Amino acid sequence: MSLPLPPELISEIIYFLIFSAPPRSTAPENLGCSTKPSWLTLNALSLTSRTYRALALEAWFHTLCIESPEDLEFVRCCWPEVGARWTKHLHCIQTYSSYLSIWDLSGFLHLSSIRLDFSPIITPSFYSRLGTSFILPFFNFSSSVEHLDLHGLSWPSPGVLQNIPRTPGLEHLKTLKMKQDTVWCGLCGGSCRVRFNDRPTGLVYEGGYGLPIDYARALAPLEYLEEVVIIVPNRGFGSTTLGHAPTTPDPGPKRNSNPNLWAGECDKCMKTKYENDAFRRKWLDRKRGVDTFTGDRLTSWLKLQSSPGMWLYAWQRGLTTKRPKSIGPSSLRTISSSSGGAGGSGTPAWLTSLFRVSTSWKTAPQMVSNTIESDGRRQSPPQSSSDGRGGELLRSSFMEIAHSLTQGLHWFDQSKNPIYANNPFISRALPKLITPPRTASSVKKHICKIEGLSGAESSSLFESLSSRSATAESSKLVLKEDSGLGLSKDDPIVLVVGVEDVKNRQVIATQLVGLPKALPFEPHYGNFQRTIIDLVLLIAIQSITASTTAKKVMKAEGLVNQNIQLFEDMDREVPMNDNDAHISFQTHVYPGHDGDHPITVVCGQQIRGEVKEVRNTNQMDPSFSKQIRGGTLWNPDKKIQADWLPFQRREIMYTDGVKTMGYISGRTAPYSGYIAINSAGRKGFVSEDMKLRARAQVLDIFISFILGGCQERYGHLANYKSIHVGIIGVSGTTSSFPAIEHLDIFSVRNLAARLLLFDREGADSVIAPPRKLQVWG
Repeated sequence: MSLPLPPELISEIIYFLIFSAPPRSTAPENLGCSTKPSWLTLNALSLTSRTYRALALEAWFHTLCIESPEDLEFVRCCWPEVGARWTKHLHCIQTYSSYLSIWDLSGFLHLSSIRLDFSPIITPSFYSRLGTSFILPFFNFSSSVEHLDLHGLSWPSPGVLQNIPRTPGLEHLKTLKMKQDTVWCGLCGGSCRVRFNDRPTGLVYEGGYGLPIDYARALAPLEYLEEVVIIVPNRGFGSTTLGHAPTTPDPGPKRNSNPNLWAGECDKCMKTKYENDAFRRKWLDRKRGVDTFTGDRLTSWLKLQSSPGMWLYAWQRGLTTKRPKSIGPSSLRTISSSSGGAGGSGTPAWLTSLFRVSTSWKTAPQMVSNTIESDGRRQSPPQSSSDGRGGELLRSSFMEIAHSLTQGLHWFDQSKNPIYANNPFISRALPKLITPPRTASSVKKHICKIEGLSGAESSSLFESLSSRSATAESSKLVLKEDSGLGLSKDDPIVLVVGVEDVKNRQVIATQLVGLPKALPFEPHYGNFQRTIIDLVLLIAIQSITASTTAKKVMKAEGLVNQNIQLFEDMDREVPMNDNDAHISFQTHVYPGHDGDHPITVVCGQQIRGEVKEVRNTNQMDPSFSKQIRGGTLWNPDKKIQADWLPFQRREIMYTDGVKTMGYISGRTAPYSGYIAINSAGRKGFVSEDMKLRARAQVLDIFISFILGGCQERYGHLANYKSIHVGIIGVSGTTSSFPAIEHLDIFSVRNLAARLLLFDREGADSVIAPPRKLQVWG
């Protein structure tokens, strides 16, 4: 059997698909256009498995394109990993708003570049007010941004640029890119369009030139700035050229084509002020050495393409990591226009990879201590986990358990679950398998159960080998903190039991002597937790309480008329009740959002036995294994429909999947359907028209909710939310969702809560196998 591909290779394949596919828009550099491809590029791969879906979403959200701060909060609520682990490049769009949106970046822990598309309807007077606002419209940076891309600045004044160094989080900026319709003229102090009469070729500056003087002053505090890219169109129909000088003839083919070191001067200033040759030379000397970025190894690039529809590129590159101190000798060389194109020999290698995403990044995990707020709720942990689920990076602490007997001298008995090949006396247990509340009594019961000891009530528990007194039965034990009990094999938790309990345990072990040894098998590695289930809630948002959540769990797990207890997480001592505040699954942090701290459901031993009996009754005939649901309440007429099966609305029935024909007395037309068994164990005929069509029902509710028709057609579901339909699906497919292509602003709310089902005697007697559940109100 061939081994599966490693996730690292699958991730590289997914990234290759994204970067090699063409973007959705034909002009991705225009305002409001994304550089990302269509979601259809990854749609088929994302439906392959849960692992591939997680890798596809991680690669897809590597670049996040968002239109408003409200959508940003919504996406982070649906996918907490977006800000915590996935997103490295953020594209903020506000193309059709008359006000400037404020973006909160507190949730993005690994953000490296930002692209901001300004609204074209914002007036220049607004930018004059922005010039005095001291910062850009971003706050709460959680990481150092190295690349900033500003598109659509209709008034690119130095006052706007000076906000960049003032914005906290942009101090380590390395690349600044600005795509705008005008350029700043340092002579007249205004923003103007570029109008050259000729079509200048590409130029390369050396010596730290190329930026307008006012821009250089505004960006001078950025010590790590290496490149500045300015993109403006050449409108043409001007009266000047790149080498315009009224006192000298236009340069010929062998002369310097840019003697004035053009840096954004408008056509009017070059025509009027350059007539004074003394002024022109003084201005040129100032551009060569005053108030600009300086340095012996600093190179400044300028590329001009003035044909209609082409763009002007001007950028500056620093080859040193320190801020330059002095200016070196300037030189100028001209390159041919053929080498200035993309991929030509004259194009710097860094330009083609300026915004290319690196797929070899690795994030070092961070150890974070747990904090509890004053109301007892756990604070929102930093999303820096390396386990693929986000959330707090908790150490998988195990309890090292040593069993000892006290008979004059200490004698340690061997464990049934040793973890070391050379030491059979040390065992361990996962803290999450201990039934809450985690007191000494519950810990003793769990240890005795996994070790085959029956004297849990008469045993004593010691917190360590050095403890002189046993721990009280009601004492709460801290098992998941960094400084909890049982973290070291040199200082384990000690359980002291009686001699009779050990003898009984040894008798059970000797009964296995004489049985043939098990055949060696090839190990298969995997991570499987059979007690974890995902519950998709479709209940009224206004009435989510502990009792309603408990009812949904009972319905999903088949618990009939039983009292169960819900704990907000596995470390709680007091169960949840309806007197507490209503449970909200729409916030960023909600009960069960973290797999390491799921909602805990506790039930008794008697409940487990009853449920098993009911399930065995429903599955008496192994051939009747296919489930169907009743589409409506159906009570057949006993006289003319004696062999028809009665059932309730949404009642689960079991059938063999073989279609047959049913008849009504007095009628000749047959009815297509199945022979099924209802919850009462009665067998009969169920018409195909009367069973619930799960996929059509879910899709109909989902589409009706989008179109606003949910109140008319599904009045009882008017307050419900369609959850996970576009990702998981009841029927296992997600083929016809119009919003799936725009997954970065996907409008399906994820209210999935992870639930861990326990009983009072321990986790080994859990009644439910792992599966995906769809719970209806």
